[in-house]
Amino acid sequence: MPANTTAASTKKKGRRARLLVFVLVLALVAGVGYGAYWTVSTVRASFPQTTGTLDVEGLSAPVDVKRDQYGIPQIYASTDEDLFRAQGYVHAQDRFWEMDVRRHMTAGRLSEMFGKSQVDADAFLRTLGWHRVAQEEYDKKLSPDTKKYLQAYADGVNAYLKGKEGRDVSLEYAALAFSNDYTIEPWTPVDSVAWLKAMAWDLRGNMQEEIDRSLMHSRLSEKQIKDLYPAYPYDLHQPVVGKGAVDEATGKFDPSAEASGSSGSSAGSQGSQGSQGSSGAAGTPQGAAQGFQTQLSALSDSLERIPALLGPNGNGIGSNSWVVSGKYTTTGKPLLANDPHLAPQLPSLWYQMGLHCRSVSDKCRYDVAGYTFSGMPGVIIGHNQDIAWGFTNLGADVSDLYLQKVSDKGYQYGGKEVPFTVRTETIKVAGGGSRTITVRTTNNGPLVSDRNNELEKVGEKAPVTTPAPDRGDGYAVALRWTALDPGKSMDAVFKLNRAKDFDEFRRAARDFEVPAQNLVYADAKGAEGHIGYQAPGRIPVRAKGHDGTMPAPGWDPKYRWEKDPVPFDELPYEQDPQRGYIVTANQAVIDAEKYPHALTQDWGYGSRSQRINDLIELKIKDGGKISTDDMRTMQMDNSSEIAKMLTPYLLKIDVSDDAYVREAQQLLEGWDYTQAADSGAAAYFNAVWRNVLKLAFGDKLPKELRVKGECINVRPADSTGPIDEQNRLVRECGQRDAESAQPDGGDRWYEVVRPLLKNEKSEWWQSPANRIDEGTTTRDQLLRRAMIDARWELTSKLGKDVNSWSWGRLHQLTLKNQTLGTEGPGFLQAMLNRGPWNLAGGEAAVNATGWNAAGGYGVVWVPSMRMVVNVGDWDKSRWINLTGASGHAYSAHYTDQTDKWAKGELLDWAYGEKAVDATTADTLVLKP
Repeated sequence: MPANTTAASTKKKGRRARLLVFVLVLALVAGVGYGAYWTVSTVRASFPQTTGTLDVEGLSAPVDVKRDQYGIPQIYASTDEDLFRAQGYVHAQDRFWEMDVRRHMTAGRLSEMFGKSQVDADAFLRTLGWHRVAQEEYDKKLSPDTKKYLQAYADGVNAYLKGKEGRDVSLEYAALAFSNDYTIEPWTPVDSVAWLKAMAWDLRGNMQEEIDRSLMHSRLSEKQIKDLYPAYPYDLHQPVVGKGAVDEATGKFDPSAEASGSSGSSAGSQGSQGSQGSSGAAGTPQGAAQGFQTQLSALSDSLERIPALLGPNGNGIGSNSWVVSGKYTTTGKPLLANDPHLAPQLPSLWYQMGLHCRSVSDKCRYDVAGYTFSGMPGVIIGHNQDIAWGFTNLGADVSDLYLQKVSDKGYQYGGKEVPFTVRTETIKVAGGGSRTITVRTTNNGPLVSDRNNELEKVGEKAPVTTPAPDRGDGYAVALRWTALDPGKSMDAVFKLNRAKDFDEFRRAARDFEVPAQNLVYADAKGAEGHIGYQAPGRIPVRAKGHDGTMPAPGWDPKYRWEKDPVPFDELPYEQDPQRGYIVTANQAVIDAEKYPHALTQDWGYGSRSQRINDLIELKIKDGGKISTDDMRTMQMDNSSEIAKMLTPYLLKIDVSDDAYVREAQQLLEGWDYTQAADSGAAAYFNAVWRNVLKLAFGDKLPKELRVKGECINVRPADSTGPIDEQNRLVRECGQRDAESAQPDGGDRWYEVVRPLLKNEKSEWWQSPANRIDEGTTTRDQLLRRAMIDARWELTSKLGKDVNSWSWGRLHQLTLKNQTLGTEGPGFLQAMLNRGPWNLAGGEAAVNATGWNAAGGYGVVWVPSMRMVVNVGDWDKSRWINLTGASGHAYSAHYTDQTDKWAKGELLDWAYGEKAVDATTADTLVLKP
């Protein structure tokens, strides 16, 4: 961009920022409550200096921070330590409030900032002990270089904080000061390491499915539960790795081998949910079953209170990433795309940044750019001068729940009583006071069930009468999770940032133990470059008979994990596959029948991944080539697989006797199944789909899975015989937050419905009558009722005229500050939050603007960023963030990328020094 255009743009944004500040101050002064104490200086005080010079203690030489018109920084330094020290300084300039809240969350110390409302969340997090494990990693596992970088980063953060009061750091501290006397503490290296635990928690795999399956036993039979968790459709949706097997002679995965079948070293294939008994845990004594159900319900409630930084777990959280060989691209070198699907938040989880050594050498080894986490050194996703990489969630099952038989002294294991490992934790609470909790740990992990008041009911049904301390009367639930063992994932970040080829990339992946991710790779070496894939992670080996889909009996040694996880050398990978591309979108990694280890029974079901595969194949057939813009267009694909499957049935339903419903049905005629923001057909279809799910499945699920506050009349769970005066229906209300309730409508439900559409009289099509509608017994009756209900639902939401309907008006995104923007006073939320935006896309679409069909149409997870890397010609890469670089409300860079993100646009991504200089709007020099 020409300099005069950049300057004009910067001035325009500056005027807009000043106007916003003025409006904010007027609103505060005119308002009630806090307004009288706020001034223009309060709002502006925390805006960072981005030009001129600043002294930073500890630097060995000057560091340049060059920001473009969107405030995205590129840092130039002469040593590794200077580079990461400056990264810490810049992160703190733009995002320290986010960093501070995050470290208090990972340490179980939110109550120190926000008071007693966070005590339960803190107690649960202290029980898990993320910060304790991070400290152990730092002390015993990480390399000296990694520790040096972490310390340099922390020193940079603290250099920025030095001499500043809270209001000088972020606007939120000024608001927080009205309710407590919180003081910012220095940043530590362990604060950075602990963030990986939060990342692993939100990507932990199938814990929620494990709980849900068990809770379903109060209402559903084994067969019905199996219907709701169908096997992965390998015949429809291809896995990441098309071939390959573990070579028995070498003990290594051979990506070129043709597997003849599973060696059976782990539990069986996906879909076998009945192997662990009908009581909810294998070998659970019959008398303990009801108490166990109570514990799981309470545990599920506890999980909802933990801040989900990455997204609602179990709701299809995932990502898209794919890479195409230079053989099939217009550039002649690989193109790599990535868009992780995470919770929408303000500011975005990601922070775009470049980390450049002025001269790459032994003392300064990095020249890398991409997406970082504020609070952590290094680049998580991006490219360096040699390779590019992307992440999606592997979805490996890395956690298990165990029912433990306990007494006041210990727990049963192998026929003996073993003493607990016990520690106490003191939770300090803003405003005064503290709470002390006791954490009890077994050989299967901490007793997470100790953290909920509901669990005092457990002993009423359990056949163990000896009381246990801290609410555990007889039976308790322990969590075994790989992230509670110290590892070296932080080492992997730095190794990945400086990797030069596929071998070094795989060596970095070896250390990326948690969270388990799909890693895609590309380089520009040779005539067409190379592409690759690696599945890393610490994945447990379970005993035969324990497939991880249900909680297991902790007292039985047969159900313990093996000492060593799946060896890294046996995990799937591939390089330069013959098909010329690799797609990862949370589908199965490899056919479970042809691989010896059970990675999980709960893959994503592959709707997105197969659509991407199909789009690539469609483009390259007959010699076609894929461009950078083609990759961007694929990222914005809005096609709905369930619409293609279900709409033909809906169009055959006779609604000629109801003109209003017929008007809506006509929207579907000729519809191409895409979910554009202005599509009336998409609005109506998704409303019908939501009502189909509710009638066929939602009303049959136990209250623990249904939306909180939504009540229906049901037969008591323990009743038999006809409904009469002695056996009446009872009013039962849902208990789960709308964002995580079931049925959520994700692609698991596509596979549930697919076979049922061919079975017109399945029991699932039965729904009871109510005061308005007759009951249904067949498929077409239920579909008709769903179409009628959807018509009236949208009439109330969007109006009577179907021609005015649009999907975007239902499917809206509001960006919320993750603390005061959700829990603060109304006027403060209005100051900190932004939106709404009417969005295209949908659940399980490639443009994955997710919504939960049980809870409504609002957007609950999004492509948190998008990038397309032009491998080798790096300056022609493109990227976008969900929000902006700044975490400061009313900064020009608070949400300055969001409009473009919503439209599917990408920004130019400067990497080389000349390209960076051409786009630089502000330069800040940090001096020793």
